[in-house]
Amino acid sequence: MMTKSDTIDAITKLNPTANPGFLSGFSGSELSQYLGRLESVTRRWNRSNPTKPGASLIAAGRDMTMPGHTS
Repeated sequence: MMTKSDTIDAITKLNPTANPGFLSGFSGSELSQYLGRLESVTRRWNRSNPTKPGASLIAAGRDMTMPGHTS
């Protein structure tokens, strides 16, 4: 099991625009759920864009929000 800090690090690697200070306000469970969604989007993005692996996922995950957070 990842620590909360490890989960935040993993999230910011997949979503460099994520603010670690903001993320720290969420529970470990919420962060794990969000990381799982980011990883899912990453896999789908890489499968549908094989010539651009690792490209920014910001546009692909635009509709994603943190659990319990409303925009």
